[in-house]
Amino acid sequence: MVVLVGEVALVEVVIVVVVVVVVVVVVVVVIVAVVVIIVVVTCSTIIKMVGTTRSSDPTDHRLLKATIPGMVHLSTSN
Repeated sequence: MVVLVGEVALVEVVIVVVVVVVVVVVVVVVIVAVVVIIVVVTCSTIIKMVGTTRSSDPTDHRLLKATIPGMVHLSTSN
């Protein structure tokens, strides 16, 4: 009986250890995934910001050049 109780206790300890290890692994994987997502989002926003600042400057100038004569034309035509 003592051996059976010991085996049951050993099985319970093994189950608890396995559950704890699984929980720790899941928590670590979730933390790593969140960190990776944050890094990817941050990098993509930085790349988008750098790309838009580089590419939007000419388009802004084009838009300004296009709208200013249009406004002048509208104001003079009235």
